[in-house]
Amino acid sequence: MIGQKEENTCFFTGHRSIPESKINEVALRTREQIYHLTAQGYKHFICGGAVGFDTIAAVQVAKVKAGGADIKLILALPCRDQTAVWKNTDMLRLYQKLKGVADEIVYISELFTEGCMKERNRFMVEHSTACITYFNGRRVGGTAQTVRMAKEKNITIFNVYSPVKE
Repeated sequence: MIGQKEENTCFFTGHRSIPESKINEVALRTREQIYHLTAQGYKHFICGGAVGFDTIAAVQVAKVKAGGADIKLILALPCRDQTAVWKNTDMLRLYQKLKGVADEIVYISELFTEGCMKERNRFMVEHSTACITYFNGRRVGGTAQTVRMAKEKNITIFNVYSPVKE
């Protein structure tokens, strides 16, 4: 599937840190956007495999697919050793489970390099026409950079972020 820009491909980008009180709401909004795009003919959904929104998004794609939707989960991972420094065993198990249900896994680099995360983000932008994001509007960071890249490519962006009142 991945080799060129696909008209029916959406990618996800978002923050790693999501308040615990908002996770279910973010998951629901993400799933609703996946259904919306699926109804418009989107078939491929690319997730970057990071902790936080990437994981929430991948789980939602897997749920929609398990419900009978004809869609594919593609993991675009920055490197094979991405989880080498992860300490949370629950997240490691979920990561392995998502790799098991993915229809395709693309590794941007064999080993971690200084630029592999940015290259992963560029890859997702270059192969998509839509983006679902959890973006708080801050101007710095990987999510901000990826959203800017998507805007430069005139990619349709759906933001599932809502201000958190705590």
